[in-house]
Amino acid sequence: MAAPNRTAPNRPGRPSLLLSPNSVLANALLRTIDLLRPRVHAARPARIEFVVGTQINGAPHLGTNLVQTAAFLLAKTARREFSIDTVVRFGALDNAPHEVVLDPETHHAYQQTYYHALGKDQVAALIDTYYTQFFNSLSEATDTDYVVETYTDQQATPGFRAEFLRTLERLESLRWWMAPSHGTVHIRIPCPGCGWAEKRADRTKLARLDEDGATFTAVCLDHGSYETHIDPEDDQPYLDLATLYRNLVKERALGRDGDTLHVDDEGRRLGLRLPTRRRRSRRTRHPGSADADADLHAPGARADRGEAVQVVAA
Repeated sequence: MAAPNRTAPNRPGRPSLLLSPNSVLANALLRTIDLLRPRVHAARPARIEFVVGTQINGAPHLGTNLVQTAAFLLAKTARREFSIDTVVRFGALDNAPHEVVLDPETHHAYQQTYYHALGKDQVAALIDTYYTQFFNSLSEATDTDYVVETYTDQQATPGFRAEFLRTLERLESLRWWMAPSHGTVHIRIPCPGCGWAEKRADRTKLARLDEDGATFTAVCLDHGSYETHIDPEDDQPYLDLATLYRNLVKERALGRDGDTLHVDDEGRRLGLRLPTRRRRSRRTRHPGSADADADLHAPGARADRGEAVQVVAA
């Protein structure tokens, strides 16, 4: 069988163009850590933070545990290779849908998050049941500290909410990147009476945006129309964003921390696969050779170091 055509048809006066270039980095890397090497040398990080984001919706499957384990192993290797403090941050996504119902009249879907269905104490118990012992063992095995942060706590911070308000100024241009199929960004602001929100935000609208914040209107399945106001200095109402939008706001908010370089990755996206024995099999996230480390962390160079590296795995 003939090889597939990988060039565009020739046009008079124009050379053929490659349609499917090889943009995979696998052949250029010896170890996974090399992905971050250029960024680390440019940023001169002071600390590395690996963030593992996981939906708190029951017992984790094997893939989730593998990515979490990889985060601790990468933290250990990065600390060893770069003499940089490392920590794992467990992002517990307690805004995962606990229940979804369909309005029989309008066919709009409504959802209630784990946080709204269970409450903060039961979410903490869920984390303790399925993750605490596992994370403690990983922490001990890799000599790496970890912290736990729920999405509920994250969305309530002034930095997250202020960054969300900034994105609303460009919502018209952002919405097709956040929701390429229909252009409707999923901004869910649960009903203050019952905690339910439209799953796809079909009737959740931005009514006003000014220096005081943003006002949204929405429709509850049981309580009808309601209006809410988002103020960066107030942790209410609850702000539930779909994954792409949540990541955008989170990354922008974290990027304002001058001490941290944030590198978002999911295990699936990075393709964390073990190198073969023929390759030098140390894989991590952070840069490397001894000479490079000596330059990067030599006395006097620390003044240029203002960032830490954060790797998000979900």
